[in-house]
Amino acid sequence: MMRHLEAKAIDDALDLFGIMTATRLISTAKRSTDKQLLSALPQLERAARITARVSKVVMEELGVIEETGCDVDAAVLWRALEAGGQLRAVANAV
Repeated sequence: MMRHLEAKAIDDALDLFGIMTATRLISTAKRSTDKQLLSALPQLERAARITARVSKVVMEELGVIEETGCDVDAAVLWRALEAGGQLRAVANAV
């Protein structure tokens, strides 16, 4: 009976140690990671807006190209992005 109780006590102690380790070490690291992610959200939001604007201009130009049956011209796409101010936004973001 003593050996059984000793083994049970050791198991309980190890379980408690595991819970305390997870609570103290892992929770602290998780909170730190969450803070870093939250601090990066404004930058990610800005990048998403720029990407959406650039994608919209490119899709509009591709639609015009499809309607006219012309080949894709990179210079025309660049001019369209410059006209919308998108290249400046992309350059500033980079």
